[in-house]
Amino acid sequence: MYIIYLPGNSPNNKVWIEEVKERFDGFASGEILYYIHWDTGEEWADIPKESVNLQKLIGDTKDYVVFAKSIGSIIALKNIYEKTISPKKLIICGLPYLTAKASGYEIDKYLEELHVETIFIQNEFDPLAGYEDVRKIVEEKVKVDCKVINEVGIDSHSYRNWELLIETAEKFFKTEITKTN
Repeated sequence: MYIIYLPGNSPNNKVWIEEVKERFDGFASGEILYYIHWDTGEEWADIPKESVNLQKLIGDTKDYVVFAKSIGSIIALKNIYEKTISPKKLIICGLPYLTAKASGYEIDKYLEELHVETIFIQNEFDPLAGYEDVRKIVEEKVKVDCKVINEVGIDSHSYRNWELLIETAEKFFKTEITKTN
């Protein structure tokens, strides 16, 4: 299995995604998309530029899955919606739904048109969108098989439950793709 890793926006996510990849290397290979703004010092990832970089990173690879956090999930969802990438499955940690809406991204459209089996891992009180909000949004908008996992009692946008992340990714990414309409 080949995983494309799309981290969160903050430069702190570089260390986090490298740790995720290192822990996932026991059952998969893959590559991390390193964001340009981490080197330039800009505050936010440039979604159009990072989308091009994502497409270059994937290249001709056909059989891959995506593990994304926060802004990485927006990049993934936007590119899936635009049909510029076609992962077999997707795991999203910390969908920043409220931030995406406030920033003008067409997050509702991305979710309504999502055709990739997805697991959302959301902290119960994530300040960018809590579990209950994301569960309702996914239930209302997403038409393919999806699951929303609640990290009970967590009130941050940090995702460090390594046991949950590893177990979820290994099991989900290794199972057969569910047929959906």
